[in-house]
Amino acid sequence: MLSNMNQRFKWVVCLLALALYSCEEDVVHRYCAVDSQDWQKAYKARFHIEPLKTKSEYNLRAEVRVDKRFPYKDLWMVVETKISNDSAQIVYNDTVCVDIIKDNGDMNGDGRNILEYKTAVRCLPLTTKDTLDICVRHIQSVTPVPGVHDVGIMLAPIWK
Repeated sequence: MLSNMNQRFKWVVCLLALALYSCEEDVVHRYCAVDSQDWQKAYKARFHIEPLKTKSEYNLRAEVRVDKRFPYKDLWMVVETKISNDSAQIVYNDTVCVDIIKDNGDMNGDGRNILEYKTAVRCLPLTTKDTLDICVRHIQSVTPVPGVHDVGIMLAPIWK
C-alpha cells in the first residue's frame, strides 16, 4: 500500500515538473558581459532572438549586474527593440531607469558581491514569425560607468 502511494507521488511530481518545464519553453534570458567591468558609452549589448514557438504577449525586462564600485544612485539605459517579420518592421526605443541605491544609501539589488537589478521595459505582442533584435546602451552623462559587469534581457510570455 505504501509502495503504491510512493509510486503515485513520484508520478505526480514528474507531471508537475513536465508542466512547469513546458510553460517555460518560450522564456528567453540572456546576458552580455561588459569588458573590464566599466561600461563604455560606445558599448551596446546586443541580443538576437529567433521566432518563438508561441504567439503571445511577452514582457520584456532589462537586467544589469553591478558591484560596489558603481558610484551612482541610478542607471539610465535605452532599450531599442526591433521586431521583424516577412511583411514589416517595428522599432521601439524605451528609456528605463534602474534604481541602484536606496535613499538611505544601501544598494537595492539581489546578491552579495555582484548585485542584480531588473526593470520592466514594455509588453510586446509577438507572433511565431517575429524575429527580435534588442540593443541596450547606457545614457549616463559620465563615461565609462564603473562597476557594471553584465547587461541582460528577459522575455517571458504573459499568462492570462
